[in-house]
Amino acid sequence: MPRHIRYSPPFFYMAGVCTSFESSSDSVIVIELDGVINVATLELVREGMNETYKIDAKAVVLLLNTSGGLLDATFDIIEIIEQSSIPVISFVYPKGALEREVRVDSRIRRLCGFDEGIPSHSTIVRFECRIGFERLKKLTSNAIEDLVNCGFIKGLKVVLDSKPLKARCRRDPKNPSRGWLNKEARLGRGVRGLIMGYKVHLACDGEAEMPLAFNVALANENEKRYAIPPLREVAERIKARVVVCDRQYSSRKIRGFVEALGAEPVIPYPANQKKGVKGVLRVDKKFRVHGPERLRRLYRLKSSVERVNSRLSTLISKISFKGLKAAATQVSYAVISMLFTAWTAIKTGKPEKARSITYYV
Repeated sequence: MPRHIRYSPPFFYMAGVCTSFESSSDSVIVIELDGVINVATLELVREGMNETYKIDAKAVVLLLNTSGGLLDATFDIIEIIEQSSIPVISFVYPKGALEREVRVDSRIRRLCGFDEGIPSHSTIVRFECRIGFERLKKLTSNAIEDLVNCGFIKGLKVVLDSKPLKARCRRDPKNPSRGWLNKEARLGRGVRGLIMGYKVHLACDGEAEMPLAFNVALANENEKRYAIPPLREVAERIKARVVVCDRQYSSRKIRGFVEALGAEPVIPYPANQKKGVKGVLRVDKKFRVHGPERLRRLYRLKSSVERVNSRLSTLISKISFKGLKAAATQVSYAVISMLFTAWTAIKTGKPEKARSITYYV
């Protein structure tokens, strides 16, 4: 017999107790989530799972009637479910709830661009699966081309950098270098120590502070290996004059490729390269930049890709999808959001809001 735990914002309560704590051999916990997902929802799921372990329940049924909510709380709930040793069965109800949310809420309908002919519930929930990464990549390319054609993105100064993306999984006990529930996630260097996940390699416009190209790789793979593909993609749309990178991209191959594009590489030499040579760009251990004033001024553009990465972090705190291709899909959504925001700002006569990811929310 099931034991129900129902949530109704802003309070939650227990109801419908159909089995005792002692007679728990065939019990099932039912957790109902009704409303916006927030911290209270997360605590309810935690309480329900703890109750499950206490009474040794056979399974947990998660009834979902929600239009969404806080991403961090949602991802934490996903992590709790994935780490559960007891089967968790999720059930979305009532049928057509997502469709009705769009149909009833005029704000959501307006944001989605649905004036007439709202898609059915099944169409909406299948969208993400059907569109696929390749179509998302095409959407990204089209959005970038629109911003280039309207003159917002010039791309004369391209900045390249990588950003670690933490996956929501733990290390595999048998192989600590890879993820446990996310087998494609890898252990690699992050901003503050090691992380389990992926790495996005991003090329952006140093003046417009907009993404131009990206690819997603495993966290343990070298940055130099993934520098050329996004630069090649940028070259198909724009003729850059300068390419700015950090010193981890310093190699003959990358410098030669940038020069072959007709651009100037502004890449600091590490201590083991060009030893004793003066007049080259370098960054010391305290992150002080040395070299000709012109190169130092250009190297300051590196902060533009850091701001783009900061917006990316706001949109994606952690990778919630499993697998490299799914991670790339999640990054694609974030990049498209930034590009569409910029396009909307320009079209509405508010170019100063092009980099604001919260203004139109």
